[in-house]
Amino acid sequence: MRQECRPTTVARHLATVVIMGLVSAGCGTTLTFDTTVPATPTPVDDLAGGSEATTDPTPTPAPTPIPSPTPTPPPPAGQLTVTDANAIGTLGDDLLSLSEAVQLANGQLVTSQLSAAEAEFVEGEPGPEMADTIQMGLEDGASVTVPDTDGWVIQVFGNDGDTLAGGGTTLLGSGITSASHNVMLLGSNNLTVEGFVFEGVTQGIGIESAGRQIGGITIRNNRFVDVSIHDVIMQNSTLAGGVVDTVIDSNSFETTRFSTDFHAFVTAQAGTGVPGESTEFTFARGIAITNNTMNAAPGTVARCVAISGGFVDFSIAGQVDGAQLEDVTIESNTMTGCSVGIQIAAGHGEHTDATVTDSTIRRVSIVNNALANGDTAIAIYGAYMQPAPPSFNYSVGVTASLTNNLVDDVTISGITVDSYTRGIQLTGAEFGVGGSGSAQLNTLNAFTFGDDTVGTNSGQLCEIRVNVGSLAFDNTVQTLCPSL
Repeated sequence: MRQECRPTTVARHLATVVIMGLVSAGCGTTLTFDTTVPATPTPVDDLAGGSEATTDPTPTPAPTPIPSPTPTPPPPAGQLTVTDANAIGTLGDDLLSLSEAVQLANGQLVTSQLSAAEAEFVEGEPGPEMADTIQMGLEDGASVTVPDTDGWVIQVFGNDGDTLAGGGTTLLGSGITSASHNVMLLGSNNLTVEGFVFEGVTQGIGIESAGRQIGGITIRNNRFVDVSIHDVIMQNSTLAGGVVDTVIDSNSFETTRFSTDFHAFVTAQAGTGVPGESTEFTFARGIAITNNTMNAAPGTVARCVAISGGFVDFSIAGQVDGAQLEDVTIESNTMTGCSVGIQIAAGHGEHTDATVTDSTIRRVSIVNNALANGDTAIAIYGAYMQPAPPSFNYSVGVTASLTNNLVDDVTISGITVDSYTRGIQLTGAEFGVGGSGSAQLNTLNAFTFGDDTVGTNSGQLCEIRVNVGSLAFDNTVQTLCPSL
């Protein structure tokens, strides 16, 4: 049966436009699209009163804006008041110790772990992200006992931005000479330690990068009394760590006892060797030792200030490679009674097996210091092997290898030297081991002394010693020795 095709009209509306036209749809079907736009429709009467509907010209009001929520202010930094006369204390008792306060400030402890009585001494919310303040709350002139323990009693790591304010409180040890009263080890950024008295301890303050870069440590207005080895020491004993921008300012150092060949008031080492290990590519940059007063009874302090690029002490087979110490300012200090006022050595071994290579000290400024009553006011070495004290007697040979170490660009200006055997000693390499051992100090240690104008000095000698001691040879000195 034949299908009958009929004309069909299709209307398709888009908005108010009716579109019609002709399109072949098969089977003879014609789709017709009308493309004319219809006229505007006539308004209809108002439903209530029959009047013509009109459009309200009043614009629709904008929606009321919803205010943004007020940001929650950060919690206040911690204010911690130490009330315990023991530096370590007992967690959960009625008193807050210095160790507990430091741990609260670095996040090792939280306030909920304290007793209600301890928590009374904590304000704000201390933690590693906050610039907390730890203050001593004992009565004026009080002492805090530093227990006899291995390692450092107070370890200040993760305390970035914190301030430890002593308020004149004494951190007191028993005064023994073994390494058992090391008080405070710093390893945080932008840290300030001020107003403490460190007395009768083995080491007062240590700075250790622990394989990171740390900076902005300030040690000021403290007093160090009868510390037996190091009052303040900076050391880097791990791989590729470093310390930048350290300020040691307006402190008082004094001692009347504990005569040792190791003792120095302020020590800075870019790289520190430890037994059987290698310390590589450590650094220290930007050290300011300023406005300090240092007083030693004769024979009690080997060096007021000791600066080393790579240093290996009386450990066995310690090694330092590529240590860099740069931009040191030693200014406006008073130093009395130290055997050596200021010692600078790019490579430094201490009377035992030591390997120090490719270590450098650059840009040292020694300005406006007053030095009195000692053997050598300023001693500068490319490499230095420190003699052993008489009590050391080596049964086997000691071999020291200090190679390719350099001191470069030293400025000495405006110093006053009184009652010293020699004023400035400039030595490419010096060796003395003591005991029954033998050793060699390897070649190519050197320094340059880069300032043409030495300044006004009084009572000063200057001596160049290229190679001194057993088997010390082929070391070079590039220097200016002022004629005084």
